[in-house]
Amino acid sequence: MPFNENNNSRFFDLRTFLSHLLKNLKLYALLILICAMAGFLWKFLPELRSFLHYSDAAPETPQSEAAAAGNELPYLYTAKKILYFPLEGDQEDSLPTDAYLACLDSQAVLSGLAKDHYEAAMQEEYRLRSRMIDYNYRMQSVMEEPYSMGDFRSIFSAASPSPHFIILSAKTGSRELSEQLSDELEQRLTDYVESLIDSFPHRVLPGETALSLPQPSNGLIPRTDTGASIIPKKPSPFNMAKAGIKGILYGLVLGALLSCLLGFFLHFVSLTLDSEQDLDAFGIPVLALIRPVRRPSLPSRILSLLDGDSECCENREQAASMLMAYAALAGTEHFLISGTVPDDELHEFARICSGIAGQNSHVLSILSSGNIVINSETVTKAGFTGTVVLFEKLGFSRKSDFEHEIRRFTSINCKILGIILQK
Repeated sequence: MPFNENNNSRFFDLRTFLSHLLKNLKLYALLILICAMAGFLWKFLPELRSFLHYSDAAPETPQSEAAAAGNELPYLYTAKKILYFPLEGDQEDSLPTDAYLACLDSQAVLSGLAKDHYEAAMQEEYRLRSRMIDYNYRMQSVMEEPYSMGDFRSIFSAASPSPHFIILSAKTGSRELSEQLSDELEQRLTDYVESLIDSFPHRVLPGETALSLPQPSNGLIPRTDTGASIIPKKPSPFNMAKAGIKGILYGLVLGALLSCLLGFFLHFVSLTLDSEQDLDAFGIPVLALIRPVRRPSLPSRILSLLDGDSECCENREQAASMLMAYAALAGTEHFLISGTVPDDELHEFARICSGIAGQNSHVLSILSSGNIVINSETVTKAGFTGTVVLFEKLGFSRKSDFEHEIRRFTSINCKILGIILQK
């Protein structure tokens, strides 16, 4: 049987894989270029934005003017609740703290907090944004950003430095609101954990409300209540170029990895015959390999070395001579040249073989016809000759068509002498 289904597994061949990469070099080079450009923009645009919005001189805002405006600095108040879970001896049971951390994002806890405090938190957030704009921490466009449930969730945080402790925090622009939210977060979490798992005895330790200022963005120079300025590092063209080059390097590495992964995937899911190894499962000998015509370039030379072009016939005339030698050795007087390649290539190769056969009285006739799957004439000619030689082309002939072709010839008891393979 010419096709062994038990031998249809495909093994990784490094040489064939590298050959596939070189044959599709333009595709993978384009992918690497796109990744390099994306990396450049990722690193360069923030530096450019900071450079364009940077001001050399700090704006003059005396304390009296700020006080007259009735505004406060955009302070952030972080109210903390520290929960202590006494454990016996050296016990390191993290179940209480794990339960509190897991339930922080539960709908039951957040929906209850949002129902009572979402509107107040939103109003306070917009007041905080307004103060950030007044004191040059943010640009005016920040006011256009809508307040969402994600902003409300970002108010709360939790951390567990050890199995004995968990720190619950709430951070807003108002001390009163932060302390109120931290108290209610502790109470709702405790009630919810108790309803789901169990009651864990604990003590609430006093935690101070921390005061901080937000970080300035886009190279802005914030003003303080004394008129002093927080001067960020001045952006420079050198830093911009450095960030851009770093982004390009990141993109090149990422593009190379993606190209290898994509090439690996395409190599294994390829529907065409890509190498001689793809023919091993069919058990049909390759009578001759025809060297492809390549451009005189470095990638072509490497590809020629990987594909073993030195072991191939230089042209179709040499391959036809090899075929006639095999036909004479097998005592074949009539044979058909068929395959899944275009009909004009089959007829051209048959013409070359007929010219060589004129010098050899052993072979009486050489016929050619297209793919037997779609050409009824091929069935008639194969029945007349009783022997067929398949002419296939790597990267063009589909595996499924090739398999169906072999099954058709086998079903009419036509002997397959071998394959002429065009690389």
